[in-house]
Amino acid sequence: MKSLNVKKTLTWLISFFLAVLVWFVIVNNNEYTVNMEIPIKVYEPRENKTLKNKIPSKAVVRFKGKGRALMAAKIFKEPSLILDVANIQERYHVSLNEYYQKYPNRVDYPRGDMEFLEVVYPDTFTVLIDDKISRELPVKLNYSVEPAPGYLLSGKPVMEPGTVIATGPKSKLQPLTAIETRHLKPGNINRETTLEVELINPEPSFISLSQKTVKITFQVESIGERTFT
Repeated sequence: MKSLNVKKTLTWLISFFLAVLVWFVIVNNNEYTVNMEIPIKVYEPRENKTLKNKIPSKAVVRFKGKGRALMAAKIFKEPSLILDVANIQERYHVSLNEYYQKYPNRVDYPRGDMEFLEVVYPDTFTVLIDDKISRELPVKLNYSVEPAPGYLLSGKPVMEPGTVIATGPKSKLQPLTAIETRHLKPGNINRETTLEVELINPEPSFISLSQKTVKITFQVESIGERTFT
């Protein structure tokens, strides 16, 4: 009886596997129209130019193709939209669907069993271009120190480095006078102490800093030593 049950189960599993296999083959060979959310990649070859406004990072795009090609595109090689801004001087109003109908080669996807149909969303947006510059800015330390009982802070904290290089759109860098640190509040200090503190990037989407942190050294002396001297 046990052997018969095992045989029935095995037969059922084989039949189920074959049915799934047949279904998979049929589905893979059928043609479908699907919407995919894919990334928008900006191509800017000019070293002295950069974006100064946020644009959508993804778009919903309609493709047509066989099941196997659409599945492979989702799993192995995600399609993308290449937005070439090399010829934009200051401002350009982009109609995505018109743009990619005009430049279908800028839709990066596996050719063959797939076909690009249209951009579904977003419809339009504006691209703003600015001069890309670099500025050396002082670091502004935000801190409050609590020396250990019987100790006092000796002099001002020493910061290394005291300046950083900020790179980004001219319009966003020009108003800046300094790069601030996160608030540092060391406590119970009874000897020379060096700590690392993170810099606050005022526009992380557009500005890059030459480093993310700076080192701060606090020096203390005992009240007894100061009184004696």
